[in-house]
Amino acid sequence: MYKASVSSATRHILTSNPSLPVNKLTLELAGAVIDSETSTVNFKDNPLPNMGQISFGVKEINPKSHLAQKEEALKLFSQNLTDQAGFKLYALKEGLDFAMWMEEEKGAYETVVRNILTLFNDGASTQQIILTPHTARPDIQLRVLSAFMSSPIMGLSEPDVQDAFKSYREALISFMGQMLPSMVPNPDELESMGIQPPQAGPPPGQPPQNMPQGAM
Repeated sequence: MYKASVSSATRHILTSNPSLPVNKLTLELAGAVIDSETSTVNFKDNPLPNMGQISFGVKEINPKSHLAQKEEALKLFSQNLTDQAGFKLYALKEGLDFAMWMEEEKGAYETVVRNILTLFNDGASTQQIILTPHTARPDIQLRVLSAFMSSPIMGLSEPDVQDAFKSYREALISFMGQMLPSMVPNPDELESMGIQPPQAGPPPGQPPQNMPQGAM
């Protein structure tokens, strides 16, 4: 039944060559050439495989509902088996909705997924991405990127593509060195609001300035 449906769809695609919209970018699309301007894929740039190379099977025998996934994720998080960043990344990847602010992580996740798909392209050649020191949450992007670079599909790509990923990873590591630690206010932002940035305190064991030695 499945092969008959695919054969029918293949004949239609070969005769009409439609462009299909990509509504959501996921890493499962790695290897597909996506038009970044229209967010579509066409079969001129993505030729169909030979029917003899296609196999069909059941993806999941007992698929989990989103509710079950949320309960399991919360349980593992409460047992300290994952950190907060890993918890949020899992929620974003699986499309789980929690009552918490994740816009910053969501932006970083969507950015790194788009960058990975653009860099990987068809696995034989790469496309350019633009990075700046202000790239959103390089620490989040680095976790997703490192996981992808460890996947089997990465080993199937050409050396030039792998070199591009290494450069991306090195850039993110460099950007992380320019990040302020969590909960530390940005001095530039404070200054723009007319707030005097807090002064660094004396080293441990040293009295504050203008206080005589031995004063209590």
